[in-house]
Amino acid sequence: MKKGSNNLLILLFFLIFFPAIQSTSHANIAFVSGKWETTFNCIVQTQHEGSLSCDGLSWGGDWTVNGYRTTIESAGNNPIGDGRGARFWKGSGGDNRNSGTIVAEFPTPQKELWVRWYERYEAGFRWGNSIDVKSLYFKANNSNPYVGYQYSNYRFYWGGSGGGPTFPVAVGNGWRYVYPTGTSDGTWHCFEVYMKMDTDGTDGEGKIWIDGVLVEEYSGFSWSSGSNHPGWDRFEFLSNQKDPGLSRPYYVDFDDLAVYNTTPSNRDANGNPFIGPIGWGGGNYTPPPSETPEESPEESTPPPSSPLPSDSYVILDETWEQNNVNNWMYDFVAGDTALDTSPVYAGNYAIKMRSSNPGHYVHFFGDHPQLNQPDEMVTDVTVEEYYYPPVDFQWPASDLKLWINNAFESWGAGYNLANGQSKPHTWAPYYMTISVDGSGRPFGQLTRADGLGGTGALWQNYWQNKGSAVSLVRGQWNKVKYRLKLNDPGQNNGIFQLWVNDVLKCDYGDINFRGNYSTYGWNHLMMSMHANPSHSQNQWISRDNIRIVSGTSGSGSILPPLRLRISD
Repeated sequence: MKKGSNNLLILLFFLIFFPAIQSTSHANIAFVSGKWETTFNCIVQTQHEGSLSCDGLSWGGDWTVNGYRTTIESAGNNPIGDGRGARFWKGSGGDNRNSGTIVAEFPTPQKELWVRWYERYEAGFRWGNSIDVKSLYFKANNSNPYVGYQYSNYRFYWGGSGGGPTFPVAVGNGWRYVYPTGTSDGTWHCFEVYMKMDTDGTDGEGKIWIDGVLVEEYSGFSWSSGSNHPGWDRFEFLSNQKDPGLSRPYYVDFDDLAVYNTTPSNRDANGNPFIGPIGWGGGNYTPPPSETPEESPEESTPPPSSPLPSDSYVILDETWEQNNVNNWMYDFVAGDTALDTSPVYAGNYAIKMRSSNPGHYVHFFGDHPQLNQPDEMVTDVTVEEYYYPPVDFQWPASDLKLWINNAFESWGAGYNLANGQSKPHTWAPYYMTISVDGSGRPFGQLTRADGLGGTGALWQNYWQNKGSAVSLVRGQWNKVKYRLKLNDPGQNNGIFQLWVNDVLKCDYGDINFRGNYSTYGWNHLMMSMHANPSHSQNQWISRDNIRIVSGTSGSGSILPPLRLRISD
């Protein structure tokens, strides 16, 4: 037999008996007119069974979870798009238990990108004690950031060799923002990121959208550790993660992926260019006319006799009519609290808190250091709400907290004493609680840490001091409003005022909230149902039409602001 024939037989032998040998080289996705897209409208394929043939994508690591491999299949399809979808698997038993990745390799390094994808976690999926997911993992020489869930947040993180900068996170916009109960309900959600490589270590940019809503943006940082980087080479899907709390493997589906390297024509609600969700209707975004005050649609009562000062603004206007608790997920535990349709003060929804487990509902504002972009210090804040205790509600023996207003500094600040008494909010140098006593009468309670300087009480109750004390009426909506104005550092001139159904009941003008402290103002508002001692575990209260205003508001209804910061 000739030598050439022997070589041919050897080649045929390898083709027949070793068909699953995969090339480690990657194909390239192809940009057409500045964009590339895939609906995974390809043949059904399984990782490890040959090279991936799907719109220029490639298989990544060849990993399995209890025998499950990554696939392209119809079951992974997002129903609002076409084609199929990519199905990945995550397993129990510790970190990085996942099937292999899929890689999108660029034909040339890219310095500016918009990437949009749809993602769903199988119904019932939940995490263990920690969450850290690489949903998309970008790769380049010395610039390897990834984006994904991280505890209660969603974030970019720089994963390059030798470490890298830690970017601000989308606080409260993480796993429970997408799946509020903490367990996936199996629904699809749209994610998008924008990344612009820096030129000198100071002008990098990034943005994150979830379901078409901008949840994070930042600029002026380094993706590249200060070098004039040529750009990113590729990205991977779902490369690894920490601590799924699972008893079996669960799938995660990816679909309808789009990558733009030129500016998209769509605009988000803030006017930022982005790809947007499928069928996005925001492409004709028109900026609002300048110098036109916004109006409050639910305002129906006559205005107060004196309007808001020109430097006042609404921090939050919460009517619950978007049927979500997104404004209260900055430090969040769902508990047994939920939106309900009865009773409501106005509209279709109010929030109902249950004493069995009221959860943890917090809104950050002002100069809070954990906000993506902290604002100016708020020294004068007014909070208004409508509060409904049912007819058979039992007031606790001593007090029931409605609101806790804090000056947050850091979780590790260590403000653990107040004149030798226990001070549970170690992260706040001072805070003011609005409570009701054992007869349902609202009052204020100040707690201040040792060592802040100045005179005044470190712990004190401020009871109703105007006319006869009144209680909230069970079985009807009660309007509760209070104002907290910080003292000038070192002075006893802070203000606490409280109204019940528009009647002034607390009026103090000589409070020392903060001693000589001047680092942070009011910035951390907790909605509470904590009782001391605890009341019966089957009780509930409802709350509606909450408004938080920076500045004085008078004793009547709060006027619409000249600047509206947040509205649902």
